[in-house]
Amino acid sequence: MSTVESITSTVADSSTTAATRVPKQVLGQEDFLKLLAVQFASQDPLKPMEDTAFIAQMANFSALDLQNSMSASLANLSSSQQLYGAQSLLGKIAEVLDTEGSPISGLVTSVRTDGENTMLTINDREYDFASVRRVQLNDNPGNPQP
Repeated sequence: MSTVESITSTVADSSTTAATRVPKQVLGQEDFLKLLAVQFASQDPLKPMEDTAFIAQMANFSALDLQNSMSASLANLSSSQQLYGAQSLLGKIAEVLDTEGSPISGLVTSVRTDGENTMLTINDREYDFASVRRVQLNDNPGNPQP
């Protein structure tokens, strides 16, 4: 195999690999630390990074860590709020939209969450809490239909 053929083969192989590679959309803490480690390893020992640059990068790292923590806390708070809102519907008549968009009305008999979705049980079927369109008091507990 000639040198030109081997280079062409190598380029073709690397372009196939690059085409199938999916880039990350968001950089995380681990990516930041790797970048910082590479920067330290490749800096000129006679001209080390200035203190201000290092402090700025550490501040960015701290801000990223805080942002991730706040994001997780807000997601947890949102999930809890949704569950509490759904629990307030227990024993009430709720109208929801089914998967086809048709209104279904009935007594809310149970509520559950899987951490992401909060579900209501109406007429022995589960519906997403987000699909609630109307709520009314159950004035007649013996007859739960509106």
